[in-house]
Amino acid sequence: METIFLLSEEAGKMSYHEDIQKGIDTPLFEVLHKLHARAIQISKEILNLLKGGFSDGAMARWRTLHELTVIGYFIKDNGTETAQRFLDHEYVSNFKEAQCYDEYGEKLGLTKLNEEELTYLRNQKDAMIHKYGKDFKEDYGWAAHIIKGKPNFSEIEKKVNLNHLRPYYKLANNMVHSGAKSIKFKLGLIDKELMDQVLLTGPTNYGLALPGQNTVISLHQTTVNLLTHAPTFDRLVSLKVMAKFVEECKNAFVQIEKRLEEEDEGIN
Repeated sequence: METIFLLSEEAGKMSYHEDIQKGIDTPLFEVLHKLHARAIQISKEILNLLKGGFSDGAMARWRTLHELTVIGYFIKDNGTETAQRFLDHEYVSNFKEAQCYDEYGEKLGLTKLNEEELTYLRNQKDAMIHKYGKDFKEDYGWAAHIIKGKPNFSEIEKKVNLNHLRPYYKLANNMVHSGAKSIKFKLGLIDKELMDQVLLTGPTNYGLALPGQNTVISLHQTTVNLLTHAPTFDRLVSLKVMAKFVEECKNAFVQIEKRLEEEDEGIN
Protein backbone atom coordinates (compact mmCIF):
# COMPACT_ATOMS: atom_id res chain seq x y z
CA MET A 1 0.00 0.00 0.00
CA GLU A 2 2.82 2.40 0.88
CA THR A 3 4.50 1.56 -2.45
CA ILE A 4 1.30 2.46 -4.32
CA PHE A 5 1.18 5.80 -2.53
CA LEU A 6 4.84 6.45 -3.41
CA LEU A 7 4.29 5.57 -7.08
CA SER A 8 1.24 7.84 -7.25
CA GLU A 9 2.99 10.74 -5.55
CA GLU A 10 6.13 10.48 -7.69
CA ALA A 11 4.05 10.25 -10.89
CA GLY A 12 2.07 13.31 -9.83
CA LYS A 13 5.20 15.32 -9.09
CA MET A 14 6.77 14.28 -12.40
CA SER A 15 3.71 15.25 -14.45
CA TYR A 16 3.34 18.54 -12.56
CA HIS A 17 6.89 19.68 -13.30
CA GLU A 18 6.70 18.49 -16.91
CA ASP A 19 3.45 20.37 -17.50
CA ILE A 20 4.81 23.53 -15.88
CA GLN A 21 7.87 23.38 -18.16
CA LYS A 22 5.55 23.05 -21.17
CA GLY A 23 3.71 26.18 -20.05
CA ILE A 24 0.49 24.34 -19.19
CA ASP A 25 -1.31 26.46 -16.62
CA THR A 26 -5.07 26.14 -17.04
CA PRO A 27 -7.91 25.85 -14.53
CA LEU A 28 -8.19 22.18 -15.52
CA PHE A 29 -4.47 21.65 -14.80
CA GLU A 30 -4.88 23.32 -11.38
CA VAL A 31 -7.95 21.33 -10.37
CA LEU A 32 -6.65 17.91 -11.45
CA HIS A 33 -3.32 18.33 -9.69
CA LYS A 34 -4.85 19.69 -6.49
CA LEU A 35 -7.46 16.93 -6.38
CA HIS A 36 -4.70 14.35 -6.86
CA ALA A 37 -2.55 15.89 -4.11
CA ARG A 38 -5.48 15.83 -1.70
CA ALA A 39 -6.25 12.24 -2.68
CA ILE A 40 -2.71 11.20 -1.71
CA GLN A 41 -2.98 12.99 1.63
CA ILE A 42 -6.32 11.32 2.44
CA SER A 43 -4.92 7.94 1.39
CA LYS A 44 -2.10 8.40 3.90
CA GLU A 45 -4.63 9.27 6.59
CA ILE A 46 -6.49 6.05 5.77
CA LEU A 47 -3.27 4.05 5.99
CA ASN A 48 -2.65 5.35 9.51
CA LEU A 49 -6.21 4.47 10.52
CA LEU A 50 -5.72 0.96 9.14
CA LYS A 51 -2.42 0.57 10.98
CA GLY A 52 -4.20 1.66 14.14
CA GLY A 53 -6.99 -0.87 13.60
CA PHE A 54 -9.75 1.66 12.91
CA SER A 55 -11.54 0.18 9.92
CA ASP A 56 -14.71 2.25 10.33
CA GLY A 57 -12.72 5.49 10.41
CA ALA A 58 -10.77 4.36 7.35
CA MET A 59 -14.02 3.66 5.50
CA ALA A 60 -15.31 7.12 6.40
CA ARG A 61 -12.20 8.74 4.93
CA TRP A 62 -12.46 6.56 1.80
CA ARG A 63 -15.88 8.13 1.23
CA THR A 64 -14.17 11.49 0.75
CA LEU A 65 -11.50 9.91 -1.46
CA HIS A 66 -14.23 8.48 -3.69
CA GLU A 67 -15.87 11.91 -3.93
CA LEU A 68 -12.57 13.45 -5.05
CA THR A 69 -12.17 10.74 -7.69
CA VAL A 70 -15.69 11.20 -9.06
CA ILE A 71 -15.43 14.98 -9.19
CA GLY A 72 -12.01 14.77 -10.87
CA TYR A 73 -13.35 12.52 -13.63
CA PHE A 74 -16.39 14.75 -14.18
CA ILE A 75 -14.30 17.91 -14.44
CA LYS A 76 -11.79 16.32 -16.79
CA ASP A 77 -14.58 14.96 -19.02
CA ASN A 78 -16.17 18.41 -19.28
CA GLY A 79 -13.08 20.53 -19.72
CA THR A 80 -11.68 23.90 -18.74
CA GLU A 81 -15.01 25.70 -18.38
CA THR A 82 -16.19 23.19 -15.78
CA ALA A 83 -12.85 23.43 -13.96
CA GLN A 84 -13.22 27.21 -13.78
CA ARG A 85 -16.80 26.90 -12.54
CA PHE A 86 -15.60 24.49 -9.86
CA LEU A 87 -12.93 26.96 -8.71
CA ASP A 88 -15.33 29.92 -8.79
CA HIS A 89 -17.86 28.05 -6.65
CA GLU A 90 -15.58 28.76 -3.71
CA TYR A 91 -17.14 32.26 -3.58
CA VAL A 92 -20.57 30.73 -2.98
CA SER A 93 -19.17 28.53 -0.20
CA ASN A 94 -17.31 31.48 1.35
CA PHE A 95 -20.49 33.52 1.69
CA LYS A 96 -22.51 30.62 3.12
CA GLU A 97 -19.79 29.96 5.70
CA ALA A 98 -19.61 33.67 6.53
CA GLN A 99 -23.37 33.73 7.14
CA CYS A 100 -23.07 30.75 9.49
CA TYR A 101 -20.12 32.37 11.27
CA ASP A 102 -22.06 35.62 11.61
CA GLU A 103 -25.09 33.86 13.08
CA TYR A 104 -23.25 31.86 15.74
CA GLY A 105 -19.92 33.69 16.14
CA GLU A 106 -21.00 35.78 19.11
CA LYS A 107 -22.30 32.73 20.99
CA LEU A 108 -18.93 31.04 20.41
CA GLY A 109 -17.04 34.08 21.68
CA LEU A 110 -15.71 34.94 18.22
CA THR A 111 -15.34 38.39 16.72
CA LYS A 112 -18.29 39.16 14.46
CA LEU A 113 -17.71 40.05 10.84
CA ASN A 114 -18.26 43.70 10.12
CA GLU A 115 -20.77 44.74 7.47
CA GLU A 116 -18.03 45.68 5.04
CA GLU A 117 -16.53 42.16 5.11
CA LEU A 118 -19.95 40.53 4.72
CA THR A 119 -20.85 42.85 1.84
CA TYR A 120 -17.58 42.04 0.08
CA LEU A 121 -18.24 38.29 0.29
CA ARG A 122 -21.87 38.76 -0.78
CA ASN A 123 -20.80 40.77 -3.82
CA GLN A 124 -18.32 38.05 -4.84
CA LYS A 125 -21.03 35.42 -4.57
CA ASP A 126 -23.57 37.54 -6.45
CA ALA A 127 -21.07 38.19 -9.23
CA MET A 128 -20.60 34.45 -9.76
CA ILE A 129 -24.36 33.81 -9.78
CA HIS A 130 -24.78 36.64 -12.30
CA LYS A 131 -22.02 35.10 -14.43
CA TYR A 132 -23.21 31.49 -14.33
CA GLY A 133 -26.93 31.65 -13.52
CA LYS A 134 -29.19 31.19 -10.50
CA ASP A 135 -28.53 27.43 -10.22
CA PHE A 136 -24.90 28.21 -9.42
CA LYS A 137 -25.89 29.00 -5.81
CA GLU A 138 -26.68 25.33 -5.10
CA ASP A 139 -24.15 22.98 -3.46
CA TYR A 140 -23.17 21.39 -6.78
CA GLY A 141 -24.14 24.44 -8.81
CA TRP A 142 -20.81 24.42 -10.62
CA ALA A 143 -22.09 21.35 -12.52
CA ALA A 144 -25.50 22.82 -13.41
CA HIS A 145 -24.52 23.57 -17.04
CA ILE A 146 -24.12 19.79 -17.56
CA ILE A 147 -26.70 18.43 -15.10
CA LYS A 148 -29.73 20.68 -15.24
CA GLY A 149 -31.63 21.87 -12.19
CA LYS A 150 -30.05 20.98 -8.85
CA PRO A 151 -27.13 18.62 -9.51
CA ASN A 152 -26.16 16.20 -6.76
CA PHE A 153 -23.28 13.83 -6.19
CA SER A 154 -25.11 10.67 -7.25
CA GLU A 155 -25.91 12.21 -10.66
CA ILE A 156 -22.29 13.25 -11.13
CA GLU A 157 -21.24 9.73 -10.13
CA LYS A 158 -23.51 8.25 -12.83
CA LYS A 159 -22.12 10.62 -15.46
CA VAL A 160 -18.60 9.24 -14.98
CA ASN A 161 -19.69 5.59 -14.64
CA LEU A 162 -18.40 5.19 -11.09
CA ASN A 163 -21.84 4.57 -9.58
CA HIS A 164 -21.06 0.84 -9.27
CA LEU A 165 -19.22 1.85 -6.08
CA ARG A 166 -22.38 3.40 -4.61
CA PRO A 167 -23.13 0.40 -2.32
CA TYR A 168 -19.77 0.99 -0.61
CA TYR A 169 -20.40 4.74 -0.56
CA LYS A 170 -23.78 4.18 1.11
CA LEU A 171 -22.13 1.85 3.61
CA ALA A 172 -19.49 4.48 4.36
CA ASN A 173 -22.25 7.00 5.07
CA ASN A 174 -22.95 5.05 8.25
CA MET A 175 -19.38 5.71 9.40
CA VAL A 176 -19.81 9.44 8.75
CA HIS A 177 -23.36 10.17 9.90
CA SER A 178 -25.20 9.34 13.13
CA GLY A 179 -28.20 7.24 12.11
CA ALA A 180 -29.38 4.14 13.94
CA LYS A 181 -27.19 1.84 11.86
CA SER A 182 -24.11 3.92 12.68
CA ILE A 183 -24.25 2.86 16.34
CA LYS A 184 -24.74 -0.83 15.56
CA PHE A 185 -22.89 -1.86 12.41
CA LYS A 186 -19.10 -2.08 12.79
CA LEU A 187 -16.68 -3.31 10.14
CA GLY A 188 -14.27 -4.21 12.92
CA LEU A 189 -16.56 -6.85 14.46
CA ILE A 190 -15.72 -10.25 13.00
CA ASP A 191 -18.99 -11.77 14.27
CA LYS A 192 -21.77 -9.50 12.99
CA GLU A 193 -24.34 -11.49 14.99
CA LEU A 194 -22.85 -9.93 18.13
CA MET A 195 -23.49 -6.35 17.00
CA ASP A 196 -26.29 -5.89 19.54
CA GLN A 197 -24.16 -7.31 22.36
CA VAL A 198 -20.67 -5.94 21.75
CA LEU A 199 -20.01 -2.20 22.04
CA LEU A 200 -16.79 -1.59 20.15
CA THR A 201 -14.81 1.29 21.66
CA GLY A 202 -11.36 0.80 20.20
CA PRO A 203 -9.24 -0.79 17.47
CA THR A 204 -9.51 -4.31 16.06
CA ASN A 205 -7.46 -6.33 13.57
CA TYR A 206 -10.52 -7.18 11.46
CA GLY A 207 -12.49 -5.31 8.79
CA LEU A 208 -9.47 -3.65 7.20
CA ALA A 209 -9.87 -5.28 3.78
CA LEU A 210 -12.77 -3.24 2.42
CA PRO A 211 -11.43 0.26 3.16
CA GLY A 212 -7.92 -0.90 2.20
CA GLN A 213 -9.01 -2.25 -1.19
CA ASN A 214 -11.23 0.72 -1.91
CA THR A 215 -8.45 3.15 -1.07
CA VAL A 216 -5.91 1.73 -3.51
CA ILE A 217 -8.59 1.44 -6.21
CA SER A 218 -9.71 5.06 -5.81
CA LEU A 219 -6.18 6.45 -5.62
CA HIS A 220 -5.27 4.52 -8.78
CA GLN A 221 -8.38 5.90 -10.51
CA THR A 222 -7.45 9.45 -9.51
CA THR A 223 -3.89 8.96 -10.73
CA VAL A 224 -5.15 7.55 -14.04
CA ASN A 225 -7.39 10.59 -14.42
CA LEU A 226 -4.47 12.96 -13.85
CA LEU A 227 -1.84 11.24 -16.00
CA THR A 228 -4.10 10.58 -18.99
CA HIS A 229 -5.00 14.26 -19.21
CA ALA A 230 -1.79 14.68 -21.20
CA PRO A 231 -0.49 11.10 -21.60
CA THR A 232 3.13 10.25 -22.34
CA PHE A 233 4.87 6.88 -22.60
CA ASP A 234 6.44 7.27 -19.15
CA ARG A 235 3.13 8.18 -17.58
CA LEU A 236 1.37 5.18 -19.06
CA VAL A 237 4.17 2.89 -17.87
CA SER A 238 3.81 4.34 -14.35
CA LEU A 239 0.10 3.54 -14.41
CA LYS A 240 0.77 -0.04 -15.56
CA VAL A 241 3.25 -0.60 -12.73
CA MET A 242 0.88 0.94 -10.22
CA ALA A 243 -1.99 -1.27 -11.46
CA LYS A 244 0.07 -4.43 -10.76
CA PHE A 245 0.74 -3.30 -7.19
CA VAL A 246 -2.95 -2.47 -6.73
CA GLU A 247 -3.94 -6.02 -7.69
CA GLU A 248 -1.36 -7.52 -5.34
CA CYS A 249 -2.47 -5.24 -2.51
CA LYS A 250 -6.17 -6.07 -2.99
CA ASN A 251 -5.43 -9.80 -2.96
CA ALA A 252 -3.29 -9.50 0.16
CA PHE A 253 -6.06 -7.72 2.05
CA VAL A 254 -8.56 -10.46 1.15
CA GLN A 255 -6.17 -13.30 2.02
CA ILE A 256 -5.36 -11.86 5.44
CA GLU A 257 -9.01 -11.24 6.27
CA LYS A 258 -9.93 -14.79 5.26
CA ARG A 259 -7.17 -16.13 7.48
CA LEU A 260 -8.54 -14.14 10.42
CA GLU A 261 -12.01 -15.58 9.78
CA GLU A 262 -10.62 -19.13 9.64
CA GLU A 263 -8.74 -18.58 12.89
CA ASP A 264 -11.86 -17.23 14.54
CA GLU A 265 -13.92 -20.22 13.39
CA GLY A 266 -11.23 -22.52 14.77
CA ILE A 267 -11.39 -20.83 18.16
CA ASN A 268 -15.19 -20.93 18.30
